[in-house]
This record gives sequence, C-alpha cells and structure tokens, in this order.
Amino acid sequence: MLNRSLNLLHQNCGGVLPVGAASFGGDHPLVAAVAEQLPAAEAAYERLALNDALEAVLSIATAGNAFIDAAAPWTAFKKVGGAWGGVGGGGGAGQRQARGTGEEAGQGRGRGR
Repeated sequence: MLNRSLNLLHQNCGGVLPVGAASFGGDHPLVAAVAEQLPAAEAAYERLALNDALEAVLSIATAGNAFIDAAAPWTAFKKVGGAWGGVGGGGGAGQRQARGTGEEAGQGRGRGR
C-alpha cells in the first residue's frame, strides 16, 4: 500500500502530499481501522505473537487499499491534467514531501512493473 501511494504521489503530485493526516476526522474509515488495529498489533508484538501482529497490520493495509480503490485518485488526476485537484486542493500547510520510493537512487522502476 505504501509503495502504491508513494508512486501515485510522485507521478501526479510532484512527490508532495496534498493533505495532512490531521485533515481526516476521527470518523474516517481509514483512521478508524488504524485506531482499532494498531493496539492489537502492538499487544501482539509485545507477546511475540507475530502471526497476530501481522494479521493486524495486514488489516490496516487492506483498509488502506480499499480506501484508495474507492477514492480512485487516478481519475481525479486525469480530470485535472495530472495535477491533484481532490481533497486538500493541492496546496497549503498540509503538504508534505513524500520520500522513500527508491526513485531517488534509481531504484523502483523497471523491476517487474
């Protein structure tokens, strides 16, 4: 999910996150999924129940993928000619530089994609 999100940001937003996490309310389904599963993952890690921890983390990733699929940001990118025009308006104090895709070091592209 992280790689998918970062690729969308780099391809369509110049690597800048157009909204901050604080812009999502506590009732947002993705925020709720993290709030529910993160304590379960932490407790499982503390017990060294790695299978349970992994299930909790994968549950968060599944919720994130469902959110991305439902939001379909690629359609918004196409409608506005490649620039983000969705939530957050593409500017302001909520922007954050996305890092860690491997693109900076010449990695990531051409490996089975």
